[in-house]
Amino acid sequence: MEAGAGRIAGRRVFVVGTGTSWHAANQGAYFLRLAGVDAAAGPGFAMGLRDGLVCLDGGGPGAARVTELVDAIGASGTRVYRFSATELGEPLSVFPLTATVQRIALGFAVQLDTDPDDVRPEGWEAIQI
Repeated sequence: MEAGAGRIAGRRVFVVGTGTSWHAANQGAYFLRLAGVDAAAGPGFAMGLRDGLVCLDGGGPGAARVTELVDAIGASGTRVYRFSATELGEPLSVFPLTATVQRIALGFAVQLDTDPDDVRPEGWEAIQI
């Protein structure tokens, strides 16, 4: 686990999507932060060569523009990962894309030896019934 944490240290992961994929991108950034990764979702970032970009493509009118931007970002040397779920149409693409980002967050959690499902605050004790 230490080796995995070392590879991730100092790196950021950005998640982007258009239309309903935007919601999956926000959820993905949330999952990644729970896993202990410096992650963000939104319309603009200052990216470095050590950062990573996750592009969620659910189709729809903004997909071609996002593809152009992602191609340009990848050409600059930033690591880019693309996931597409257009078979259900844009309105329903949020479901398979959310499952995709959950899987990505789980992979990071395993590397970092964290438990993203444990959201208890420090010192929390379960109530007794």
